[in-house]
Amino acid sequence: MYRHHGNLYIYVYIYTSPESRVLFFPYSLLSYNLSCSPPLAPDGSCDVWRSLQNGSSLLVIWKELDHRSARGKILSYQVTYIHGREEEDELPCCNVSLPAPATHVCVRARNSEGLGPPACTPPLCAVVMTDRTFLDCNIHGDSSNRIRVLCKDPVIASPLLSFVVEWRAQREDLKMELDWTRTRVVNETLVLPGDFTPGTPYHVSVYVLYSNSCITGFSTEVYSREEVPTASPKFTSHILSPGSVLVSWEEIPKWHKRGAITHYSIYVRSADHLQDHPVSNGSGNKTLSGLSTGTVYTVWMTASTSAGEGQPGAQKTFQTSAGHRHRVPLIVAVVVNVLFVCGAILCFCDCKISLWPKVPKPEVKFKQFFMASSVTVWQPPQVK
Repeated sequence: MYRHHGNLYIYVYIYTSPESRVLFFPYSLLSYNLSCSPPLAPDGSCDVWRSLQNGSSLLVIWKELDHRSARGKILSYQVTYIHGREEEDELPCCNVSLPAPATHVCVRARNSEGLGPPACTPPLCAVVMTDRTFLDCNIHGDSSNRIRVLCKDPVIASPLLSFVVEWRAQREDLKMELDWTRTRVVNETLVLPGDFTPGTPYHVSVYVLYSNSCITGFSTEVYSREEVPTASPKFTSHILSPGSVLVSWEEIPKWHKRGAITHYSIYVRSADHLQDHPVSNGSGNKTLSGLSTGTVYTVWMTASTSAGEGQPGAQKTFQTSAGHRHRVPLIVAVVVNVLFVCGAILCFCDCKISLWPKVPKPEVKFKQFFMASSVTVWQPPQVK
């Protein structure tokens, strides 16, 4: 091994005997040249992106500078921006939350020798309101748990810099996992890098970057691989008539769907029959008709994706009414009982209302007449 003009050369000798040797270049060391140049500042810029968070803050994120461009250990990242005046922060990798109105946001990597070139975020992307989709894309998951993106040429035929494909996982704990990649390729399938969780919904957006603007081209929700749902819809049942019942349900939460819901199913079971009613995949209601009167039914619901049907939810039991034919004897019996009770009350209570006229007894009438006539006896007038 010796050094020549700042380069380090390695030679390997194999001794066949104490007196002879053969020069040998191992495959892994063939033409191996180690540079001994002095340390320098980073010569590459970071991949920087941003996302507006609920309109209140601007999340600026960047990817760690690769070792070739770092030229040594990266100590920190310098973030500069304008918010009323120019601000500057020294931060570790790899995100920072800034005020929403902040502009001219740039990030530079720093090693022991200085700062690298800046990388600045594009302006916030506008949404183009047109009669047709600004960017025609097909985004879907495949059997290998990957997400594939295929986009055609954008509607606005201006010189573009690149496409940015952004995706974020939507989880129950609301923890945001944002990632992105850049490409200049159009009309070819792009396989998004990274690992994806089966059954987790990902919000994927495609942005078109021009020299001085950014446009939101396409957004959708996709699964890298669909699974069966882990929950079923919550529902209620209300009896409308002796032979029908109204079932109303709510859409299951997004993180329990585990895929794009194709449909819900309502199961209605009696002692000797089971019915299956497929219904829409959103919230809604359905009237189940043709049920037998005076029968006990058990009802439950399930949700299905392309991967299959999920487990049934909570079961509810109801009984249909007996119907008009069976109600007539019951009504007659109730009326008779009511009349009997009312008659009993009128007979045994001291009521002021007389239902029957009082017929006097003959002996009482005669006695009253006799007593009245005996009180005033007529006497003839006396003659003086």
